[in-house]
Amino acid sequence: LAAACLVLSHVMIAALLIIPVALWWAHLWRETGDRRRFAMASIHAGVLTLLLTAYYWLPAAVEKPYTQFSARVGDYYADHFLGFSQLVRSPWGFGFDLPGAAYDQMSFELGDAQWVVVLASAGLLALRVWRRSERDTRRLLGVLLGTFAASVYFALPQGGWLYSLLRHAVVVDLPWKWLSVGVFCIATLAAIGLAGLGRTPRRQWGAAMLLVAMAVHGNRNYVRVGGRDEASDVAYWASDSTSNDYGEYTPVGFDPDACSAGDAAFVTITGESATDLIERRSNAVRFVADVGSNTATIAARVLWYPGWRADIDDAPALLERYAGRIAVTVPRGRHVVSLAFGETSVRRSADALSFAALLYVALALGRYTWRRRRLFPARRRSPG
Repeated sequence: LAAACLVLSHVMIAALLIIPVALWWAHLWRETGDRRRFAMASIHAGVLTLLLTAYYWLPAAVEKPYTQFSARVGDYYADHFLGFSQLVRSPWGFGFDLPGAAYDQMSFELGDAQWVVVLASAGLLALRVWRRSERDTRRLLGVLLGTFAASVYFALPQGGWLYSLLRHAVVVDLPWKWLSVGVFCIATLAAIGLAGLGRTPRRQWGAAMLLVAMAVHGNRNYVRVGGRDEASDVAYWASDSTSNDYGEYTPVGFDPDACSAGDAAFVTITGESATDLIERRSNAVRFVADVGSNTATIAARVLWYPGWRADIDDAPALLERYAGRIAVTVPRGRHVVSLAFGETSVRRSADALSFAALLYVALALGRYTWRRRRLFPARRRSPG
């Protein structure tokens, strides 16, 4: 359930956690006594995660070729890799991450406190290995340091091969997003290091306060970000733009630059016709078409996408595409044309898979609760 919630919350974050989850799984697999049972349980959890989230990722994967997503965002990561020196020391800026490390207007420095924790943890791991002591701590340190190293590696150009593999399933547009995983590992390493100082509160508090002071000093410029904002709040409120700055969800064949808000609602491509709008909603359009020729092909100001269907006088009609928009061929005479957006066979199948998986989880939880109550009946309180 936790893995399913992670996928549903943000598929890109789920992709970033592939490496740390794999390393943690390997750690647990080494620690468990029954590795075969652990592997089968992991496969069961993985399949269940895919089924629970099928209603989300399956239609997205199947319908992705109908959009310009790959063409506009697929290789975006290639211009935004970092140089290792930027992680150690890079000047502060209040701009954007621009193509090419030399032109970045923001800092990607991890911070002195973070590097101190990484180096101290590496030293602690080396000491534990040399003394052959605290095997559990050694493995935990190894997993966290390995995950940190992986997060740095995939933020550099050398890790570009992973993005080429992932782009078929999910796009990670900015490689430096891996640093969020690395910072989490650093925080956990700091907690392990402080706990390893023994039961002397003074040393633990002293080290913790020193790290906090170093972190606050290294991030002191954050408090000035709001004051350097180039746009006012009024400008943001007045803007009608969205977060899809690249038009990646634009249907294939549609050119946004060739249209405007003042375009006609309907355009007769072939034949002779006059149209009159009856109703228009986000997922439905109805209009009257008076056709003077044998047939007329009419294009609506609606982007074509799987799920749209057309009816002429409540009878199914063939839906066509014209420059990325919906078009319908209407016979001679006066007709009512309806365009409606609904489910597809892929979406229905994905919904059914997720519903079946959810039902399975509910039954499994019910069975577990029933068995637990039978094995551990609640004690009744005696009167008085």
